[in-house]
Amino acid sequence: FKAEYREARQTDATAGNAGRVLYVGLGKKADLDSERVRRAVGIGVRKAVKTKASKVTVQAQAAVGAALGDEVLGQAMAEATLMAGYCFDACKGKKARAKAREAPSLSAVALVGKGAAFRRGVSRGKALGEIIAYIDRNKMEGSDSWIQAMAIMTAYTNKYPREPFKV
Repeated sequence: FKAEYREARQTDATAGNAGRVLYVGLGKKADLDSERVRRAVGIGVRKAVKTKASKVTVQAQAAVGAALGDEVLGQAMAEATLMAGYCFDACKGKKARAKAREAPSLSAVALVGKGAAFRRGVSRGKALGEIIAYIDRNKMEGSDSWIQAMAIMTAYTNKYPREPFKV
């Protein structure tokens, strides 16, 4: 495993609670940013859904948090986890839309990171992911949708600033 960008390697765990472990590469350190983290986490979560996993733990190496900042890392991981299940299906046929809307197998996702900054980032990422899903579910369009969405996010982050992330 060379950890090239978006390279994935899945293996059975030899010890511990995990049945399988999936490594997803982020590429070169100089190219590391939050978008790469989002894409890598998205790959992992989609792979977990595809293999019918019921629980997933997502963890980045400490060096990733040090390079990006723990809050940015937490936000990117939470956004990716929620958005990994998003599917634009408005132009698909009935059967394809029905399949896309089937309930995913995941019952729990745990995001592992360090400290209060990471938890703040997760809280913000969770709020943003839920807002995007809310806008899509309610077919909101135009600038008013973003005003409503930002009001929802502000209310959410003020009410639950340290809520642990669970799907």
